Amino acid sequence: MTHDTTFPTIETHMASVASLLSTMPPESGAAAAIITRPTLVPPATIFPAADNLRAFRDLTPPDPDWVIEGLEPGDVGVITAPGAAGKSMFCLNLAVAVASGQPLFGIWQVSKPGDVLYLYAEDSVESMHRRFHALCQLESISDPVIDRLTFIN
Repeated sequence: MTHDTTFPTIETHMASVASLLSTMPPESGAAAAIITRPTLVPPATIFPAADNLRAFRDLTPPDPDWVIEGLEPGDVGVITAPGAAGKSMFCLNLAVAVASGQPLFGIWQVSKPGDVLYLYAEDSVESMHRRFHALCQLESISDPVIDRLTFIN
């Protein structure tokens, strides 16, 4: 039996989000956030044999490679609220926190700065421009942080 040992792709994550969002009614106002640092996870570690379970019992597991402290790496989540509740601004703040390595809203620790791919399919370019400009007026967002952000509409 062979195992697929490739890294998850952004397409895989996007398909997971699309599948999750397709189950939600349009009026829910759902927005998606992918919070991940892809890791190589061979299927043998997902469904371990008895030998691996003994190792799991006997060996201390490695610390998680948190992106945002408390959010399991590789998790896909949905942020849902009525329209105009602030979902897009929350996700934009989340993206900037990860890119900068600074705590999200000064509360939730970011393990280290990282690259961010932000998909804003529901907003226009003009709307994103206004939001990002407003955020830049409140936060000191440096060029190195901007270099780690990729926005796709």
